[in-house]
Amino acid sequence: LSLKKLLTKLSNIIRQGIITLVTDDSETYPHMQVEYNGKTVYVTRISPYGVCSNPPVDSFALVMNSSGTESIKFGIPIDFINRMKNLIEGEAALFNSKTDTYILMKSDGTITTNADIIIDGISFLDHVHEQDTDSDGDTEQDTDVPKNKVI
Repeated sequence: LSLKKLLTKLSNIIRQGIITLVTDDSETYPHMQVEYNGKTVYVTRISPYGVCSNPPVDSFALVMNSSGTESIKFGIPIDFINRMKNLIEGEAALFNSKTDTYILMKSDGTITTNADIIIDGISFLDHVHEQDTDSDGDTEQDTDVPKNKVI
């Protein structure tokens, strides 16, 4: 392998582009269309284990060519322009830039959100109890509610 070919191969490993289309998210392998350096390519969208998203068009993406070849491409959507800002060290957040909603895991161990939480179809914000009653409608302590345990 000549030095020129090696440098070309290395320069093709990672590119930054703009997402121009997101395909049907119900497919086995999610794909997106990314434009970079005047090229439009379809790439398999990847994300860390346990985190799923369907990025909005015009978000940025890192495009990686497997082994430096143009035939196998993967993309990681990133949205550093619309990201949640002003996080302090140790904080992490899940957010939706389209709805401006978030779940913030704070460095002090608390979790906050600016959105309603729906549990089994019941809204946390709209669900109210009469004064002095619990979820069963009585005043006795619920025994079927799990308690936090310190191990």
